[in-house]
Amino acid sequence: MSLTLYNIIPALQPYVKTICSLEMDSSAPPVRFRVLPDTCVELFISYTTQQLATVKGKNIFDSAGSLVNCRLNTFMDVQMFPGTGCIALCFQPGAAHYFFSLPMSELANRTTGLDDLWGREAKELQEQIGDCTNNKARVHILQQHLLRRLEKGYEASQEFEYCLWQINLLKGNLKINALSQKTNISQRQLSRQFNDRLGVSPKEFARISRFIDALSIIKKQPPESLTEVAYASGYYDQAHFIHDCREFAGISPKELLTADYIVC
Repeated sequence: MSLTLYNIIPALQPYVKTICSLEMDSSAPPVRFRVLPDTCVELFISYTTQQLATVKGKNIFDSAGSLVNCRLNTFMDVQMFPGTGCIALCFQPGAAHYFFSLPMSELANRTTGLDDLWGREAKELQEQIGDCTNNKARVHILQQHLLRRLEKGYEASQEFEYCLWQINLLKGNLKINALSQKTNISQRQLSRQFNDRLGVSPKEFARISRFIDALSIIKKQPPESLTEVAYASGYYDQAHFIHDCREFAGISPKELLTADYIVC
């Protein structure tokens, strides 16, 4: 698999985490891997006619076209096929809602065809990208399209953005009622905003953020013990970390350390 990263234009940097091209060698066998939850939404624009991928999560998705993958609090098993190519874009956590005119809870933990979300607009975009002769031009077209969708406007919420920032800053280790008091809105209203704009509740987002922090510790330096990781990430004890690992990764922490098919 060939992966090339591209620069994100300044106007999209608050909303887009990464943008790249992915190309599979036509003679290579299908690539299978498990992708762990990271509260991010990914957009894949195919520019080849072959079946792009099979994604198995809470639903099974097969598509030759473009797709949106909303992987919030569950892992997904992905198989990409030989001879395929796409432009892949990962939105910042909590930012995808600016580009899709529906509650993000409707997309949570699902893979959805882009045609179902953008209709004719998706088909026109895919045709434009397919007609390009190089990936730099494809990336340019996609970013300009997203910029136009952004300019259509989506009402921002300072309370939501503040809470998102606080949970990320503290890596999930805070009480949601404290956020409710600081923003002067009820926990019910806060939960409604998170489900609408992110796809999960603030409490669940905090759990995932803590788990992601634990994964970052493991990736930087293999730990001497899992208890170290648990305490460093703010878990009450090792048992709570093991529970989250089995739920979010589908395997135990020890298996996670040695698995070569995991992307996190």
